[in-house]
Amino acid sequence: MKSTVEKILKQTLWTSTGRSSIVTFISMVASTGFAALYFIVLARMLGPYGNGLFSVALAVMMTITGVVDFGTNFGIVNFVPKAVSEGNQRKALAYLKLGLVSKLVLGLAATFIIALTTSQISSVVLKRPEITPILFISSFGIIAGLLYGYGLSVPQALQKFAIWGGLLTGAGFFRIITVLILIIFGWLSAQTAMLAYLIMLLFPFFGSLPFLPKGILKAKIQPVDIRKFFSFNRWMALFTLTVSITANMDRFFLARFSGLSEVGLYMAATQIAGVGLNVNAALATVLVPKFAAIRNRDALIRFLKKSILLTSGLAIGGALITLFAGILMESLFGQQYIPAISTLRILILSVACVLAFLPFTCVWLYYRGDSRSFALYYILNGVILFLGNLILVPRFGATGSAIASLIANALTLFVGAGYTLMILRKTTVAPREKSEIIEPVITDSGR
Repeated sequence: MKSTVEKILKQTLWTSTGRSSIVTFISMVASTGFAALYFIVLARMLGPYGNGLFSVALAVMMTITGVVDFGTNFGIVNFVPKAVSEGNQRKALAYLKLGLVSKLVLGLAATFIIALTTSQISSVVLKRPEITPILFISSFGIIAGLLYGYGLSVPQALQKFAIWGGLLTGAGFFRIITVLILIIFGWLSAQTAMLAYLIMLLFPFFGSLPFLPKGILKAKIQPVDIRKFFSFNRWMALFTLTVSITANMDRFFLARFSGLSEVGLYMAATQIAGVGLNVNAALATVLVPKFAAIRNRDALIRFLKKSILLTSGLAIGGALITLFAGILMESLFGQQYIPAISTLRILILSVACVLAFLPFTCVWLYYRGDSRSFALYYILNGVILFLGNLILVPRFGATGSAIASLIANALTLFVGAGYTLMILRKTTVAPREKSEIIEPVITDSGR
């Protein structure tokens, strides 16, 4: 295991891409730490009910934000670097302006619509009229969340990873400062915490403004730019839509069928288990450049075997953490969250499946450029997750949602691994052209 890790690191880190990966990795680790501390403090101070109230409102905001973004972050990160490398400044500025304009127009429209329909969403859809006030506040997070994504995507597209890392970690740090201020002055509630959270979403956007290229607002956008930008990889747009819905589906089912306290317990468990997802994202920053650079089948198979050994080892090691689930839950969140221990154990196993699947994802998306299979994988995962929550949550509450997550991730792991092995048995498995490889979009490692 040690030699495998060393070989992978040597092959990826001693390049400019590798150095960028180091900055990305460190920034994500710091951001993860800040996010974990923030939500732990918030959960302890608000209790299961208040934490559930905050989490449901946040889930609605994040879902709508992901839907109306329409893959804009992917478009910025893919088209801007290519235009810069070609020396086409007009096109690079046009894509930056197009991304900003689309986010502003769609974001303001969505914010207006959701703000006017918060009562219907809370009473009719979620059957929780008590969340109407905080849901109204969170509706303004739609435009804030879109600008947050823009503020992080632009430095990434311009290859300014130090700035990207500073904005990402800075947002997490100041988020903690705001919640501490609310606690000190006795102002903390689910509503004030949400308002402070939304304000901090704007930090990366305004922080990125001094580093943006001059002339973005004056850039001329041609019809061909619009067609190319919005027709870019419809499967990735579908993937973004699917992830936005499935990532928050559990909270919606729990809110409707089990109550806000059950949501709060579940979110405490996901905060601990979610560390594995951040490990997965950080590891991807190291593996992705290597998979994208592989140009032949034999090299792919050799590196895939090493990657599977690495991620499987980490997944097994992570699964062993279930032995300490009780200690972790009580020490981090307090005795009021003890009922979430069984939920935590199941979620840890679910995250282990996600970690084990990472090498296969890299083959699809970064070697073959097969975003269609990637999107269909997440749609399959989402369908299983939806059916599982629909059947299990009314009977078992938070534990039922965790079981649904485990079933979905385990089944898609085996299906995805089998599909990958099947395509590798073909005599030729040629990668797409380099320009067609989808660059990863990295935003926040927190919730």
